[in-house]
Amino acid sequence: AGMRGKTCGLCGQNDGERKTEYRMPNGRVAKSETSFAQSWILPDDKCNEECKFRREHVELGRRVSVLGEELRCYSTEAVLLCAAGCSPTHTAPVNIGFHCLPAASTISSRDYAIFAEKTEDREDSFLAHTECSCPAERCASA
Repeated sequence: AGMRGKTCGLCGQNDGERKTEYRMPNGRVAKSETSFAQSWILPDDKCNEECKFRREHVELGRRVSVLGEELRCYSTEAVLLCAAGCSPTHTAPVNIGFHCLPAASTISSRDYAIFAEKTEDREDSFLAHTECSCPAERCASA
């Protein structure tokens, strides 16, 4: 009873509120158990800094049509991805929110993080990386 409402992480807040049990490190509530679990994954200590996972906002990867208008959608939360130069060997679908803009809009990947503060227009699944393979020269041996 002394810890009620004073915990966080994979154990939740221990406050009896089921709707907030999936609170991620960024303070937002995950849309699924998988998204929640992945938000708490820590990078592997066996690899140097270049080889670790990174979290990035992503584009949905397909255009969406709403009322006849073509849209491109960008995630409102970062997704777990392999570092540049590394390849995913396992993936898992995660449900995340997306903010959509007219397809003609010009957005660079450097601007994706701004979507964390935008309204969520749709929820969709995205394949997050759960295991990566990196070139041997980039990773230290165990």
